[in-house]
Amino acid sequence: TFTSACRHLSFEYLAQGRTLLGERLWDGMLAASFLLDRDDIVPDTLACTGNSGGGTTTLWLAALDDRVTVVVAGSYFCSFEASIHGRWHCECNYVPDALDLIEMGDLAAMLAPRPFCAIQGEQDPIYPLAAGRAQFETVRRAYALHGAVDRCELAVHPGAHAYNHALSHAFLARWF
Repeated sequence: TFTSACRHLSFEYLAQGRTLLGERLWDGMLAASFLLDRDDIVPDTLACTGNSGGGTTTLWLAALDDRVTVVVAGSYFCSFEASIHGRWHCECNYVPDALDLIEMGDLAAMLAPRPFCAIQGEQDPIYPLAAGRAQFETVRRAYALHGAVDRCELAVHPGAHAYNHALSHAFLARWF
C-alpha cells in the first residue's frame, strides 16, 4: 500500500478549494520576496532547485514567478500522462484540470529564455525518461524561438529517482 506523508494535508487543502502545491508555491513566492529584499543578495539573481516534490515546486514556481532566474528541476520532468496520471503518486502532485490545460513540456517552455535544466535518472520508475525526452522537445522548440537553446538542458544520470548534485552544480556554475 502506498502512503504519503502529505496525504492528509493535501486533502485538507482540497476541502478548502486549494492544493498543497499551490500552498508550496505561495511559500516559494514569499521566500523569493524575502530574499530579493535583502541587501546581501545579488539583485535580480535567484536560482531554484529541488528534487521530486521539490522538482515539482521548482518547475511550477519558476513558470509562475519570473523572479526565479535559473531553474534546476530534478526527478520530475516527464509528461503528466506518463507520470502524474499514469502512476500512483503523492497527492501533492495533482493540479486540477492540468491535463485539459497544459502538458509538462508547455509548462517548462514558459521559462524560456531563462536557464533551465531538467535532471532525470535513466532508471527512475516514477518519471519515465522516454516521456521526459519527448516533452523536452517542446521546451527545446520554445528556447529556439528565443535564440536560447544553449540555456535549456535535459541532463540524464544512470541512477533512479534521486537528486544528482554533480549535474545540478555543473549547470548552476554556468550561470553564476
